[in-house]
Amino acid sequence: MTALLSEWSPSRPDWFRDEHQLERVLGALHSRFADVRDQEECRYLMRLWWHLDSLCQQVSYKELHEFVSAQKMRRLDQLFDLMAARNYDAIDSWVARSTREMIETLDR
Repeated sequence: MTALLSEWSPSRPDWFRDEHQLERVLGALHSRFADVRDQEECRYLMRLWWHLDSLCQQVSYKELHEFVSAQKMRRLDQLFDLMAARNYDAIDSWVARSTREMIETLDR
């Protein structure tokens, strides 16, 4: 996973099927993962959100592992594995499952 985040760049369009899929992943991260009730965790999840949508590295895997809950990290690890495998259909399923199973977070 560490290598995946350091390799990520929008110039590598193959991590996601298309821009629409990236937007759905970002939406799930924003609405189901980054909860302001835990400011430290939220900060690093939003850095991941920016990381996936920018040209520079915003967060490392080590930082995510340190500041994000074990439950959310398991889900993120699943996403990272799917991204690395370019398994676009499974990424769609990951978004749907995360949206269905995780509670909506408080507004930022």
